[in-house]
Amino acid sequence: MQVSKRRTAIVGIISLSLAACAVNDVNTSPPPPLTLQPAATIINSGNCVVTGELERWLQITVQAQTQFKAKTEEASVKNRRDIYNDVLELANLRDVVLKTPTPDCGQEVQALLTGTMQQIIEIFQVYYNDQTANLDGLGEQIQTLNQVSVFHSNLIATMEAQYQIQNQSG
Repeated sequence: MQVSKRRTAIVGIISLSLAACAVNDVNTSPPPPLTLQPAATIINSGNCVVTGELERWLQITVQAQTQFKAKTEEASVKNRRDIYNDVLELANLRDVVLKTPTPDCGQEVQALLTGTMQQIIEIFQVYYNDQTANLDGLGEQIQTLNQVSVFHSNLIATMEAQYQIQNQSG
């Protein structure tokens, strides 16, 4: 019986020692750098007189811009090491917008939107990679996203007016 107690005590001490060693073995190596594929180029295709082309472009870009802004604001309050997946999601949303054929009346808005998206991604990327201490410039880029929303609203009004004219004449 006494041998069993001793054995239990020794096993307990060894277990505690191993647990204490494991606490000190925390991986302190830095995470790998965040690298992204280069952005695609804008696809300029279509005519805003064709209301369906304008509508398809607006449906995709307005939703992507809204999601991008929300993800940007969400990531902006996270710790540096917690934004990796957020940046990948932002890059994916940017790519969705870039791959969407842009009709003629949306080309300036598309260039502003995708340029702003790229700037935001780069701000997060250099922050994650410890190349800067903070998210300088992010507030200005979010304001530009707000301007894009206004431009989108104007194009939505144009699209709705076109549909009204088509319904009245059809």
